[in-house]
Amino acid sequence: MQIIYDEFLESLNADDVLQLLDKQFPGKLFSVSRIKHTLEYSFQQPPQEKFIEQLELGSRASIYLGQGVDCRILKAGSSGWKKGRIAVNVSVEFIPDEPEANEYQSPLDEIRREIQSDLQ
Repeated sequence: MQIIYDEFLESLNADDVLQLLDKQFPGKLFSVSRIKHTLEYSFQQPPQEKFIEQLELGSRASIYLGQGVDCRILKAGSSGWKKGRIAVNVSVEFIPDEPEANEYQSPLDEIRREIQSDLQ
């Protein structure tokens, strides 16, 4: 199974360090390489296969679940079935406490700058 990291985590070097700040894990430090290695080890059996096993879908189902399988859902109180796809994927992401500052004050500022640069 290939683990896909968000852009921030992908940009980290193997020797960068992650520290858990929760009081349940005081002072715990891990190298990024250890975190990534542990994730890869933990998911040697893809979660899709565990999902398939629990739902008794058969061995060929793992081929489809990462890409999505056509399905439909009947929601209580709705007027009928809703068609779509179900996919089983795992993501690892870093969620910053503070969002990055946007260099533009308004979403229109970027468009104005692009128009100005095209005119010049």
